[in-house]
Amino acid sequence: MEELISFNKVFDQKLLDFVEKEQEKAYKLEPLFLEAILEIKRLIKAGGKRLRPFLAYKAFKAYQGKSKNIWSACLSLELIHCFALIHDDIMDKPFLRRGEKTCFRKLGLNKALLVGDLALSLADQLSPSEAKEYFSKLKLEMIAGQWLDITSFKPQNIKEKLTLKIITLKTSDYTFSRPLQIGGVLAGAGQTQINFLNKLGCKLGFVFQIQDDILDAFGNKKRLGKNIGQDIKSGKKTLLLAYLIQTLNKTKDRKLKKNLIKKLGGLKLSQKDFHWIKSLMVELGVLEKARAKAKLFKSQAKEEIFNLKISKKDKEFFIQLTDNLLEREK
Repeated sequence: MEELISFNKVFDQKLLDFVEKEQEKAYKLEPLFLEAILEIKRLIKAGGKRLRPFLAYKAFKAYQGKSKNIWSACLSLELIHCFALIHDDIMDKPFLRRGEKTCFRKLGLNKALLVGDLALSLADQLSPSEAKEYFSKLKLEMIAGQWLDITSFKPQNIKEKLTLKIITLKTSDYTFSRPLQIGGVLAGAGQTQINFLNKLGCKLGFVFQIQDDILDAFGNKKRLGKNIGQDIKSGKKTLLLAYLIQTLNKTKDRKLKKNLIKKLGGLKLSQKDFHWIKSLMVELGVLEKARAKAKLFKSQAKEEIFNLKISKKDKEFFIQLTDNLLEREK
């Protein structure tokens, strides 16, 4: 999407400028502490979609906002995300993030925790007071979603309702609804419109996350910039997995179901097991069912767009965004 590319050129420079100013402060405070801020800089320069700040900015512009605080809000959103990714990688222990070694793998557990904390501290410095309510909700929902995600459930108890709740907290609210609402609030949009932005964000989040789960299992490692299969191997409660278990619960093949539950409940899933689970998802129609669900949410998202009191051009942007979320390959 050309608009996102153009936004990122401006935004990335503002983000680097801010971090470099913080570098000077960190060095003056304690030269050894410079390593922490340089690690944030490394992770930022590795790339990323910048979807959260972009959505906040687009909502702000769609409602004809004038406040200069929008850039502080955008920077804050990206630094919150930096914090979330660092801590997420500590829990999941992948080797790569955006094609680079994760903070945890590079610096170890203790320093990675502190780098994540620093990113969150910097984010809090930047978040505008006018949108404090939505920044607070975003952080609380993100943490609650992660808590639910890492809480142990027996594989046979992973159901669609549970996975959709996790998606709501970790993706719909965190990545879409709250950034859109933050942009709307800073632009001075009324509460009714802020509520409609929330509904739109909810549907967009479902589309995004289901496609993300599909790419994690069936995507291309080089395009994604990370190893394939991390979600399944780490026991993430994805909609794909919920549908697979749901399908096997209906089957008479008890041996197949028992074998799957045993593998999912094990300490480590081998590459061979991962490919076997993938083949089951295809053979039993699970992959197709997940794709159909994502398409349903895409249609619902488009219906919500027409409730927004924004220009035709801005509505067309959100329609195109909805399509892109489902069609993306990374």
